[in-house]
Amino acid sequence: MIIPEHILRDIVKQIPAVVINSKITQKPQFGWGDKLELNRYLENKKNDSYPLIWLLPTGENHHSDGDYCNKRLEIIIATLEEDENLYNPERYNQSFKIVLNPVTEQVIKGLTDSGVTKIIGAKWDVFKHPNYSDDDGKSNGTIALWDALKITFNEVEFNNNCLNTNIWQ
Repeated sequence: MIIPEHILRDIVKQIPAVVINSKITQKPQFGWGDKLELNRYLENKKNDSYPLIWLLPTGENHHSDGDYCNKRLEIIIATLEEDENLYNPERYNQSFKIVLNPVTEQVIKGLTDSGVTKIIGAKWDVFKHPNYSDDDGKSNGTIALWDALKITFNEVEFNNNCLNTNIWQ
């Protein structure tokens, strides 16, 4: 059986480190699941979580021959931004330009060139969330200091071929 989460994990492991600021260069981290799993992940990993590539739960369509699986991908790409006073133009010039947009491009390149995934329809939706929080004021939110981007692929085909390990070389 094809497990898309494992394939995505293996693609993300290959993404090169990202320059976050003048002092920090870090490889993107990958996880998947619902809000409870995300909370557990962030509590455990703390600042080592970023930049974060998080796959939200969606259904899968498996083919009877076991060679293919199709799935809608909803992926949150997030980085920690501790300055709550930044306005959107500043966030776009920092978090988005330096971290989120390059990581998004790497995710797309990974899905395109991995040999084990194919974006069906060759298009996707991007929604930018500067100063993202899911805190509704009534309870503690998952994230207080995120700049995030959500990328949605309506359909990605996964197969059981060997993963191309030369994507970024």
